[in-house]
Amino acid sequence: MLKHGFTLVELMVALALSSLLVLGVGSAFISIKQTAGQIKQLETAQEVIRSSQIVLSRSLKQAASALVVDAELLVTHNAATGSVTDCLGQTQTAAFTERFRWQGELLQCQVAAGDWVTLLSGISAAQFNVADQLISVRLASPGLADNFPAADLTGDGQLERFIQLDFALKSQILADNT
Repeated sequence: MLKHGFTLVELMVALALSSLLVLGVGSAFISIKQTAGQIKQLETAQEVIRSSQIVLSRSLKQAASALVVDAELLVTHNAATGSVTDCLGQTQTAAFTERFRWQGELLQCQVAAGDWVTLLSGISAAQFNVADQLISVRLASPGLADNFPAADLTGDGQLERFIQLDFALKSQILADNT
């Protein structure tokens, strides 16, 4: 006698195996999606920090002096040796001061007494420190990995993962050595 179809036990076993397979594929998909999100956050953090480094480096390598006042970085330029490019990318031929601040998630710049202009977003905290001819800038951006150092950059008791950028006042160092 020929058997037609499957028994109930065979169907239950097939259903259980299929469910396990679907759960495995689903959890793999979720894991891949989470990893892709973390990679995207890290890419964004790297781009924010790279852009910050470019802007601050351009400004500070031409600076005559720098100091921190009320959590803002004040950068003074003489412009006596020719034209100097400010943080907004404009050429200045006279002495001027730039002010950098962290406001919300924004790094902002002000030239002379002009309006504050947002340079970039995506910064969860920033801290400026000037020690002689060395300027240290700590920037926190969401997505930095756990192997980055953490500190309370805003004074609110929350530890933020940050990267520290150090800049030397090149023009001041050269002027002191001549």
